[in-house]
Amino acid sequence: MRILVVTNLFPNAAQPQRAMFNLHQFTALALHHRVHVIAPVAWTSGARALRPIPALGHERPEPGSAPHLSVTHIPYFYTPKSFRGRYGHLMATSIRTSFHAAVRSLAPDIVLGCWAYPDGWAAASLAREAGLPVALKVHGSDLMLIDPHRVHAGRPRRTLESLRMVDGVIAVGRHLRDRAITLGVDARRAWVIRNGVDTSVFSPADKSAARRAIGYEEASPLILSVGNLAPVKGHDILIRALASLPHRNWRCVIIGHGPQLGRLRRCIALAHVQGNFRIVPPRTQQELAQWYRAADLLVLPSRSEGVPNVAMEAAACRLPVIASDVGGVSDVVAAEGLVPPGDARALTARLETWLDDPPVLADPPKARSWADSASELSDVLSAVALSHSQRRAAA
Repeated sequence: MRILVVTNLFPNAAQPQRAMFNLHQFTALALHHRVHVIAPVAWTSGARALRPIPALGHERPEPGSAPHLSVTHIPYFYTPKSFRGRYGHLMATSIRTSFHAAVRSLAPDIVLGCWAYPDGWAAASLAREAGLPVALKVHGSDLMLIDPHRVHAGRPRRTLESLRMVDGVIAVGRHLRDRAITLGVDARRAWVIRNGVDTSVFSPADKSAARRAIGYEEASPLILSVGNLAPVKGHDILIRALASLPHRNWRCVIIGHGPQLGRLRRCIALAHVQGNFRIVPPRTQQELAQWYRAADLLVLPSRSEGVPNVAMEAAACRLPVIASDVGGVSDVVAAEGLVPPGDARALTARLETWLDDPPVLADPPKARSWADSASELSDVLSAVALSHSQRRAAA
């Protein structure tokens, strides 16, 4: 099968760790299919972001790394913070030439858009121009932040259009499939395909060796949080929760970057816990695995979430997880690790209980690999393409 992907959620030279889940899934998919990714890059990101990550090259990956995966980064022109209802049209216009060139050279069997709007809208519009079937993969806040009762303008309306234009919707969690159905998607053309974990990277290992590898030499419990420094990730809630603990025999490292860096540093200073917190930039997958092994606990205090890969990666390294009970978190985090979203007091209580009496972890189930995820994606894309061709033949 030949698959043409449209998504801004893909690594580039300026953001080499961006949306690694798509890179892993499409690399696994490309072991058995021909996959070409058109990755629109916001014009505000600068010229460097148009260059691919070295492991892939521009049109062709390095020999042996992913023999049937190629990537093109295209500048995407839009109007920041205004006219959001036009973002889909602007993305489609930005990538139209490259899209139809890929259609001519690849002759794809199906188009896959990842992220409902604007990516999914642009992918569906261009696929219609080419007479191709199209599926949409939704990830989390692209649907969860859409109010089903306020969909008459702007991004919400265009998101609904995306869902209606495609031949099938693929959700990374049950809650997202349910939301898609609530927004009008036929349940018969909605599937759940969870992401996977790179089991060659994320696996248990000696904690002492991992702590030496990251330079952590203290005896205090190490609490980890991983995610973009954005309001939706709730790092401010974690800061308030930890600052409210009656004792300070803990250390917390937040791994990520984003627009809230300055605000979070001010929150830490105002809470007088500067000696307990560090905020460090994103790490490579291999480095992140060492942090999981070195830590005692991962906390995900998100206000909204899909099915967080970091929770699955942590579990694969046998790291306990406490997380907000939002989105599809309960699919991958045990009930005893769930707390109400946005509730710093509840998180403080759970952290205090955990610090006083850390649970003994049972052996986790075998981690779900990217090969497992890609195999399911392949089956669904084949079914969507077949259904489309049958409908056209019957018309």
